[in-house]
Amino acid sequence: MVQQVIEEVKSYCEKNKLRLTKDRQKVLEIIIANTPIKAYDILDELKIDKKGAAPPTVYRALEFLEKHDFVHKINTTNSYIFCEHYAEHASYQIFICKDCHKTYVYCDNRITCDILNLSKEKNFLPQKVAVEVLGICKNCH
Repeated sequence: MVQQVIEEVKSYCEKNKLRLTKDRQKVLEIIIANTPIKAYDILDELKIDKKGAAPPTVYRALEFLEKHDFVHKINTTNSYIFCEHYAEHASYQIFICKDCHKTYVYCDNRITCDILNLSKEKNFLPQKVAVEVLGICKNCH
């Protein structure tokens, strides 16, 4: 599954003239296989193949991957998650189970529209709409 997703991301990057370097690709592979995952855990995984890997390598890759919506940062857990909707959205919602820590990414435009309407009403100009919902998944309740 990881390789299929990587091939799709590579194709998307080529079409959109984005530079998916080897380090960026490896970080993305690690995130896809271990979603959600913290930056230093990504570094530990990266060091298996690239002995000299350092935090800036990971953070530069994460910056690129976040900018283009391949991954999202989960602020609640300070971790990163792959988003299969990278080509389709500018906003997202993350549901996090507080018991099993399973994480789900959704890109529901209805929620985004509601937030944008409220923002307009309050004379606020949002730059990014990201919602994190902490709760209990159906398997845990």
